[in-house]
Order: sequence, then C-alpha cells, then structure tokens
Amino acid sequence: MCGGARTKPAQINVENLQQFVDKVMEEEMNRGPNMKSYDENQTNRFPGHTFLCLYRDDCDRLQLDAMWWGINLFKNYKSFQTPVEDVTIKNGFKKMSHQSRCIIFVSSFMEKKCNFYPAVEDIMVLAGLYKVKKDFPGEYQFTFVTQPMTYSYSHIHDRCPVVLFNQRMVKEWMDRKPLNVTGFIQPVILSVYLASDSPRKQEPKPTYKHRGEEMVDEQIVDDEIVDEEIID
Repeated sequence: MCGGARTKPAQINVENLQQFVDKVMEEEMNRGPNMKSYDENQTNRFPGHTFLCLYRDDCDRLQLDAMWWGINLFKNYKSFQTPVEDVTIKNGFKKMSHQSRCIIFVSSFMEKKCNFYPAVEDIMVLAGLYKVKKDFPGEYQFTFVTQPMTYSYSHIHDRCPVVLFNQRMVKEWMDRKPLNVTGFIQPVILSVYLASDSPRKQEPKPTYKHRGEEMVDEQIVDDEIVDEEIID
C-alpha cells in the first residue's frame, strides 16, 4: 500500500485545511495540543513522522492535530495500515472503527518509487483510525485504512489508501455511526509519476524512534490481525 506520503507546504497547511473543513464539514475546527510537533516545511513523510489529522474528541468537536504514523496495537506489533474490510470485524480495530476514525491530509502517497496524486484536487483526504499513544496521554497514533488498488495500478501494488473523494464519504467517515465498509471501496482515479520526476530532493527516512521508543516494524506490510492481547 503506502510506503510513504508527501505533504507539500503550499497545500497541506492549517489555512487550507481550515477552508476544507469550513466547506466540507460545515463545522467549527479546533487545534489540538500537538500541532507544534508537525513540521510544515517537511515534504516526504514515513512511519514515525507526524501528519495533520482531523478527528472528533470526546465532546464530538472537530480537532486538527498532529498524529504519529503507526499504532502500537498488540505486544510487539505495530500497525501502519489495515484493510477496510477488516476494521469492523478484527480484534483491535472494532472499537476504533466506531469511536476513533480520523482523516489524514496529504498531497500524494508513495509506493515503489511512484507518487500517486489526486486527479483533480490539490489535497488528498485519506481514511484512518487512531488511538492515544501508550504512556503519552494527549498524543495520538494513527494507521491508514486501505482498499484494493484500482485495476489500472494493480501492477504497482495490490492495495491503496481509502481516498475520501467527496463530501458524503468524508462526513460518513467522520461521524460515529456504524460503518458500511463497502461504501468506501470505490474506484480511485489518480495521477501517477515516478518519484524521480519530482523536483524536490528526496528526504531520508526517520530512525523510527520517538522519545526513546523504537518502532517494532521497519518494513511496511499489509496487516493481518489475529486475536491477541490488545495494548490499551
């Protein structure tokens, strides 16, 4: 699925996302406490980096905040992405699928030296799940939600992020009603470029550490969840 993502500063910034929320969500948006952890000037992002994400807090208010990519789901197991077909049935995701859905804002996502951009809009809105970071209350981790890749690009990878490409999909993902997951498996029209075609210099991947915690998995794989003890 997603080996990384790009967040161009001219597109993914607080001002543009405020306009998006005003237009699509038609609600007030608040800013979370971790915004200072997000570097707007960084373009290439990988597991362990922060992304700007929109979520609902315990009072059902919309919050924009920085979240770290990768959820500590089970002991010695970190989730970077999970199939949308599994989020309502797999142990570990069922509760999040009802109460902890979020959207992640990017310019494009990367897979096998290819950049996938939205065909029309400048901002790509992706579906995700989040949870509070263990031992760090007030900080959040997220995992991308994926779907089968559109046939035209299946030779590159068999899965891609769930793209929320219209107002209905965004609003349905952000409410807390039970999910009809089939409604989010849609053909996705994307523009694809080789990463080498980008005028920006590629940035190094992180060392997979955050406050002394070393991430368990350094390779991104399609997640297959089994019934194990969940980390609270």
